[in-house]
Amino acid sequence: YPEKGYKEQFINVGAGKGLVTYYNEKFRHERDVKTDTYQITKFTSKNMDSINMYRSQNGNLSNVCDYLTGLIDTEKTTILTGDFNLCSVTKGNNKITSYLKALGFKQYVIGPTHIAGGHLDHLYMRQGADQAVTINAERYSPYYSDHDGVLTTVSFPDQE
Repeated sequence: YPEKGYKEQFINVGAGKGLVTYYNEKFRHERDVKTDTYQITKFTSKNMDSINMYRSQNGNLSNVCDYLTGLIDTEKTTILTGDFNLCSVTKGNNKITSYLKALGFKQYVIGPTHIAGGHLDHLYMRQGADQAVTINAERYSPYYSDHDGVLTTVSFPDQE
């Protein structure tokens, strides 16, 4: 959406694998992690960090947690989204979810996000020190995917 003032950042690793992130001038791209089984990208702004991830079904959970440790700034509000290829209901005590909950992250996507009924697409947020943040997450079903999208709005009281 360059005509609307957005830039784009791609991580491509093969058919059906990778990420694209559209962002505006409030954010700057900070870092990418690119392997055959997972891709992670981090964007940062004055008030928050946004980390987006795609994990293949065989992506090593411990390795993902190790990379996330290097990306998460515990002083800042952080939102983490993506296709985890891991059902948050049937495998709710997996390493990634347990790790994020231990850091104070809360899962905001409730309900299945895949056409077959799995809760594969996750949205976690952790509020930074001295920040009161409001988050709204709405699922929608795009015609071009077997996954629901998650439209996310984050509001900071001092910017309203």
